[in-house]
Amino acid sequence: MNYLVWSFLALALYGIAIAFLKISLKSIHPAIALIVTNSSIVLLGFAWWFIEGTKASKGIGVNYSTGALVLTSLVLAGAIFSLYRALHIGPASVVAPIFSMNLVIAASIGFLILGEPFKFSYLIGIGLAVAALAFLIR
Repeated sequence: MNYLVWSFLALALYGIAIAFLKISLKSIHPAIALIVTNSSIVLLGFAWWFIEGTKASKGIGVNYSTGALVLTSLVLAGAIFSLYRALHIGPASVVAPIFSMNLVIAASIGFLILGEPFKFSYLIGIGLAVAALAFLIR
């Protein structure tokens, strides 16, 4: 599958996961939910690594990529903790759209820092996404 198919699959699965998470958080503490859900992610990582073999370990060491990976894990931990906490105390219909606006940050970093191609239509799309969020959280 190409990256677009994987991206849309991730979008759909994340949306479904947020709904299930909100249901579970009605009676399960967010800390337990975080442990259970992220344990399954870790197990998936180990399975993928096992299937890929030694080539999956390529690039790990004391280098820029590993440093970026460590920073990613810290930022992602903060994001997931914040999402679980927000879903525990707020409505999924508001929390999920706000969380999903990470696309604006990711796209901006892609254009401004990572040197990815930029089109004016992307700016319009980001503006429409921000406008949609304003309507969704009112």
